[in-house]
Amino acid sequence: AWGRVVFSLKESVYKLWYPLRHEWLGFEEVDTMVLPDGAFTVELPRPLSAAGARVTTVRGRWTVTAGRVLTATVLEEP
Repeated sequence: AWGRVVFSLKESVYKLWYPLRHEWLGFEEVDTMVLPDGAFTVELPRPLSAAGARVTTVRGRWTVTAGRVLTATVLEEP
């Protein structure tokens, strides 16, 4: 289910991205690292602003349970 995991985490990143940037973010624009322990990291092509800081890396968690892929992202202050 790796393809579904990657698709879901990129969707989570987009849902974090769009309200802050108000611009399109294509799936091919982000670099992802998915770890088997349920963590992932995404490098953004352009920074997001969080409390005045510029954030270019987003971290999150993923799991597959009952046949469903669940992902969540967090915008952390550096």
